[in-house]
Amino acid sequence: MKDISTKTIEDYLINRREKDKVARKTANTELTALSGAFKYAVEMKYLRENPVKGIRRFPKKARKTPRFFDENELKRIIESETRPRYRDIWEFLAFTGLRKGELEHLEWPDVDFKNRVIHVRPKEDWEPKTKLSRTIPMHNRVYKILKERKKANESGRCVFVNDIGRPFKPDDLYSKLKPLLKRLGIEGNVHTFRHTFASHLVMAGVDLPTVASLLGHRDISTTMIYAHLAPEHLVNAVGKLSLQRCL
Repeated sequence: MKDISTKTIEDYLINRREKDKVARKTANTELTALSGAFKYAVEMKYLRENPVKGIRRFPKKARKTPRFFDENELKRIIESETRPRYRDIWEFLAFTGLRKGELEHLEWPDVDFKNRVIHVRPKEDWEPKTKLSRTIPMHNRVYKILKERKKANESGRCVFVNDIGRPFKPDDLYSKLKPLLKRLGIEGNVHTFRHTFASHLVMAGVDLPTVASLLGHRDISTTMIYAHLAPEHLVNAVGKLSLQRCL
């Protein structure tokens, strides 16, 4: 251990990034593990100093602007989808912002037709990505889709099922959407519907905390990737600032 210097660790991390091509997150995780190990060594008097101390973590990669479907693209997708089941699913995702897993695990007890809301909540064998429960109001189109799904009575519990009435497997929806988008020449995937929901809400003037609540984001910083879509909203907010006493 005494032969391991700060430079040794720095060289190791650079090698991991440049030669092994590991992600920044992976390199930072390894740095954290090394720091913990050497900290313990110092506490046990095996070393005087922690060689990891002072080594800076790799900065996080800047988030890309999310790709979303514009109104024309979404219309083409819905109108070109000849399979009613999947036409309903694509439209449902665009009007609720649900994650793929949330849609796959949506059950009829989660649907409140009386109050026109959908509850996203943990199940015995599954929980939402952020472990947060949330309630989403039903758009009129969503209400109609759910009524039709309920009438079809394909499943005793799951709202959306595959062509043989079974729960979807992890890659089912991706494989169903991919050829349709390729044929239409539209870039995107199943998750793009979620970005579409959020992006169009922001462009309609809905504030970011509300969008974060509808998406189930634990941290508002995650929702900030949509902030650039609301320039007028941000300008109006600054316009409300009053500093007359300071002038």
